[in-house]
Amino acid sequence: MHDPKTAHARTAWRTLASQPVYENRWIRVREDQVELPDGRTTIYGVVQCSGCIGVLPFLDPDTVVLVGQYRYVARDFYWEMPTGSVNPGESEPAAVQRELAEEAGYVCAFHTSKDFGDR
Repeated sequence: MHDPKTAHARTAWRTLASQPVYENRWIRVREDQVELPDGRTTIYGVVQCSGCIGVLPFLDPDTVVLVGQYRYVARDFYWEMPTGSVNPGESEPAAVQRELAEEAGYVCAFHTSKDFGDR
């Protein structure tokens, strides 16, 4: 049986216009005017962030390193895994090492199943 809702769910939206709203070194915000599969139009906010990484460092099988930070948006303090941005031209492994050193004061040796190539 053909379900029109399912068909609409798989149909691409069409971008009619796009307008930058805000930009800083970490994020870009834009508003797109889009046409939905059923013909209606709406504004859709898009937030684009630069690349980021996170690392969950274990000192031994029972000890993990977390960093504590006040998060402005949540208005509270949280324990988190060290995370941060990937700088232009920086590989993910290099960003992991840099962020871990900056945020927690550690360096690491690690193994991954991913091939980062020459990035």
